Amino acid sequence: MSKLGVFLFVGVMFGLSQTGASQFVSDSTNVQTVAAIKQMDDNAWFTLEGHIVKQVREEKYIFRDQSGEIEVEIDNDKWKGRKVDPGTKVRIAGKVEKEWLRSMEVEVKRIELVDGEIKAQDGSSPAR
Repeated sequence: MSKLGVFLFVGVMFGLSQTGASQFVSDSTNVQTVAAIKQMDDNAWFTLEGHIVKQVREEKYIFRDQSGEIEVEIDNDKWKGRKVDPGTKVRIAGKVEKEWLRSMEVEVKRIELVDGEIKAQDGSSPAR
């Protein structure tokens, strides 16, 4: 086989091996539990369903499901005007971040109400 053929073969095989490395998160992704999230590796993507029970500081909240609680980071822009209280069931999707000599962080990339209804800050529902 010529050198060009070898390079093409290696390039194609490398490209194919990388397709499995992407971690797309969609609504059809299996929902994990807080207990499972605590065991995940760095940069692992997740989806959780449960309740945000309290705010502990700026952009940091306690999320609870049937398996336990975990602190999550939700940037202000992710709320998109949604009104959420401890009784509101939400679905969050995001990424686990573990850094050397630091505790695990859970960064939320998307938050939505499980029932699909979006409430404005004043508690009203938008016209559909």
